[in-house]
Amino acid sequence: MAVLNDGEQFLLEHYSLALTPGLQLVNPKPIEAQALRVLTAGLSESRQGFSSLPNVVEEVQEIQNTVPATVLLNNEFTSQSFENRLTYEGTPIVHMATLWQVNDEATALLMSQFYNYLATKTMTKAEALRNAQLSVLREPKFREHPFFWAPYVLLGNWL
Repeated sequence: MAVLNDGEQFLLEHYSLALTPGLQLVNPKPIEAQALRVLTAGLSESRQGFSSLPNVVEEVQEIQNTVPATVLLNNEFTSQSFENRLTYEGTPIVHMATLWQVNDEATALLMSQFYNYLATKTMTKAEALRNAQLSVLREPKFREHPFFWAPYVLLGNWL
């Protein structure tokens, strides 16, 4: 959706976007006025024919530097450890790094910007993602194609 354009500007440059799961609307609620906590999981090493993404390490470190985060990286990121953390820690945000082919450098920049905006607590999650995407879009080396900033979506509560 973010890449739809009128010939001059992308939809993202005008609107914040979010997806709702299924065919029902969710009851969005703003993030509670409490410290953010994030469960971050990712792979920087190559797996199952996918290239390595070394900037995932930088990405999760930036998130940890910005907001409190539990990190499952590489060998620590297993289905069992992920399920346990989801079940017992109850973090309000789950961040998963390189589940599809992306530009590693642009993704690290975008996610760093997203959590910086989110940590200010002055905007919704959708607005934070939009501003982060716009930050990447404005970088000359990433402006050439939506591949660098468009594949990121919020699922569920966008407030």
